[in-house]
Amino acid sequence: TYEDGKVVLDDIMDGRSVVLNLEMLEVEKKTQIFYFVSGGLYSLNGTIQNVTKDIYVLAPHGVEIDSAVKSGISSSNLYQL
Repeated sequence: TYEDGKVVLDDIMDGRSVVLNLEMLEVEKKTQIFYFVSGGLYSLNGTIQNVTKDIYVLAPHGVEIDSAVKSGISSSNLYQL
């Protein structure tokens, strides 16, 4: 929802990188959150990298995501609450 996307962007504005896991959401909600977050990230000059089909690493401007981090995320067991 909008509120979930807002929390993600608040973390980005605070200089934190975020792993965004959309795997367990309905397609409509995935799309809504992804578009909102990616638009906000664009306006903040941040970056987004795809790890798997529905998992993304978001980083604030000036933070580079190492390929080892992406590999570690894609090969680990992530749990969504």
